[in-house]
Amino acid sequence: MPVSRKLHSLAASSVLACAVLLLLGAPADSAVFFPSEGECQIRGRIMDPDPSGTNVRDALKGRIIRTVERNAPEEERIVRITGFRQKWLRVELSDGMKGWIFSGLVGTWVTDPGGAGGTPLREWPFMDSPVAHTIFGDGDAVILGGSGQWALVSYTAGDGVIFAGWMEPGRQDPASGDFLK
Repeated sequence: MPVSRKLHSLAASSVLACAVLLLLGAPADSAVFFPSEGECQIRGRIMDPDPSGTNVRDALKGRIIRTVERNAPEEERIVRITGFRQKWLRVELSDGMKGWIFSGLVGTWVTDPGGAGGTPLREWPFMDSPVAHTIFGDGDAVILGGSGQWALVSYTAGDGVIFAGWMEPGRQDPASGDFLK
């Protein structure tokens, strides 16, 4: 599918793209596509520093149906993200329970395999999209949403600058890193 057709298709699903950019603190001149909702199949890791754990809800801002302990075993903190709406991720826990977690509490480890020149964050979720930013080295990124196996992430660089963009599937690794430093 040509880039223009992909862009048109993705843009049609975004009503709040500019508002989300501003809410996330992304640069106003950023060209990164920020849909307000979508479907995806990505994995993330609960990285909530709250000592009381992470609440899983039955709906956006809904009733708490489970709390995942901060010190739970690694496999219990890995979630499958199947969709998102605004700032919430639709997740499936390791035991099959489904619910919603606030997006700022789930992340992935950014990998730069073999020092391949950085991890590109793209403007749109496909390989021929322009690179919006590049992350050099390894680190954690917050998952904001996704499209297919692409993760829309926010990454804070060492100097405090926040980058956002679409991370390709091969660069995501929820099981690595130290989210709770």
